[in-house]
Amino acid sequence: MATGRASVHSVADLANFSTRQPVSCADAACASESLTMTTVRRPNVLRWLWYALGGSLPARHREWVLHDATRPTWQLRHFARACVQLGLITVPVLLLVSGPLWVRAVATLLGWLVGLQYVLYTADGSVEYRVQRAGYPPGLAKRIRDDATADERAAAAARYARRYRT
Repeated sequence: MATGRASVHSVADLANFSTRQPVSCADAACASESLTMTTVRRPNVLRWLWYALGGSLPARHREWVLHDATRPTWQLRHFARACVQLGLITVPVLLLVSGPLWVRAVATLLGWLVGLQYVLYTADGSVEYRVQRAGYPPGLAKRIRDDATADERAAAAARYARRYRT
């Protein structure tokens, strides 16, 4: 490639990620970075806001969408997107709804609590849908996250078995 970037794996290679070893990583925590073998191109602020509100990103950002969905902080990123959405509702409620400020503030707070609870319950499916919309096969982000934490989960299962099964 003339741009100096390494080539990106095909979707078929990505679907078989669970059987491959990371190319340039010593640990599984950076598996999705080595998965794409390219510099992840972040969207600009306006595109990120569009993405946070549920819009799709152009194809040049598809690696970033996968990166966003597979980092160890993917849940925090998902909550940040939800806060942007909730913030759009908060401002009009606080400014335009009549009544005492404390009632509007409490209503907003309760709305945020319900909204963030809903975000917590739907996080996996929402993030998977974003990755699928970026052109990746269904379930890929969860597979990458599971592969990255497989050793930790195996160690936890072994500790559980030693403690409660013996």
